[in-house]
Formats: sequence, structure tokens, C-alpha cells
Amino acid sequence: EVKDRLAAAVEKANELGAANNELSAQLEYGRRELEKKEEAIIRLQRDIKELIHEFNSQASEMKNSMMKQEKELKETVSANESLKQALTNQEAFTKSVCDQSNQLQEKLAALEEEQVSAGKLIQELQMQDR
Repeated sequence: EVKDRLAAAVEKANELGAANNELSAQLEYGRRELEKKEEAIIRLQRDIKELIHEFNSQASEMKNSMMKQEKELKETVSANESLKQALTNQEAFTKSVCDQSNQLQEKLAALEEEQVSAGKLIQELQMQDR
């Protein structure tokens, strides 16, 4: 009976040893898998950080580009307004010059008429003196 118990205990110890070895192998496999997953997580976190950095850089570049375009647009609008004002001023100046030219032509015509009248008067006076 002691032999049987001893044999049963040895068999049980062997079974427990085999089960322990199997569990140790499973534990080691689980550790390796966990290590692989942790490495994958670290790579993903690094990739995410790089993507965030790249996104922020591109967003900053786009913001700077938009601000530059907005500034250029404001300058263009301002220049356009200045050109419109210059054109309005030029039109007013041209109208003023045309009005002055018309007035001068009217005065010239009146002076020419006076000259013709004065010439006729001089001729009439000269004829009367003869």
C-alpha cells in the first residue's frame, strides 16, 4: 500500500511536473506574444507621434500660406481701390480740362468775332477818313 501510494505520488508529481512544464511553456509563449504586442504598440505610438508632428507642420505651413495670401489679397484690394480713386481723379481732371478748353474756345471765338468787327470798323473809319 505504501508502494502504491508512493507510485501514485510519483505519478502525480510527474503529472504535475508535466503540467507545470506545459504551463511554463504557455507562460513563455504568452510573454513573447505580449512583448511583440508591446513593441507593436510602441511602433504605433511613434508612428502616431510622427503623423501628428507632420500634420502640425503641414497645418502651420497652410496657416502661414493662407495668412500670406490674405495679406496679398488685402494689398491687391487696396491697390485696386487706389487705382479706382486715381481713375476717378483722372476722369475729373479730364472733364475739368475739357470744360476749360470749351470755355477757351468760346472766348477765342468771341475774340475772333471782336477782331473781325474791329477790323471792319477800322476799315470803315479808314474809308471815312479818305
